[in-house]
Amino acid sequence: MMETISITNRGALHKFVDDVFIDEIENIYALCDLKISYYGVSITYKNTGQLKKYKRGKILHNYLSNNELERISFFSVPDDFVTVAYDYLLSISINYKNNFMTATFDKNIINHECIDEIKTLLDTFMEKPYMQEMYTMDKEETPLLYAMGIKNDFKTLKILSSEAVKED
Repeated sequence: MMETISITNRGALHKFVDDVFIDEIENIYALCDLKISYYGVSITYKNTGQLKKYKRGKILHNYLSNNELERISFFSVPDDFVTVAYDYLLSISINYKNNFMTATFDKNIINHECIDEIKTLLDTFMEKPYMQEMYTMDKEETPLLYAMGIKNDFKTLKILSSEAVKED
């Protein structure tokens, strides 16, 4: 069993095109002593599904500033990984098309003292009010499918918290 802990925010997302966006994402990885290895993007009407080696720069910036950007995902994988879908240590997906973002941590790498800080960093991407859910489930059941709202009978899903985040 490969247990994960996920934090999913559902609601309207801010669209960032500057370095603040990347800084916030990299900070979440840094809190778990990780670096981003790969990223993938999906842009309306373009075949952009393949993973790219992560590197800050013009190409990434162009994707982020594209008005047709539907979603972007970042992954940290060990050097000996076989498939990103199951071997990731941390995956962060921001889905503009379906109005949610989710961070899925391998249970062994999440720093539990940092959960509040991670939630605060994830909060910067959201327009209030929004729904935030924290849950555990087996990686093989694909936490992203649950985050997307694809209704399935998830045998290992345990919801730890669910709350509406409102204006301060």
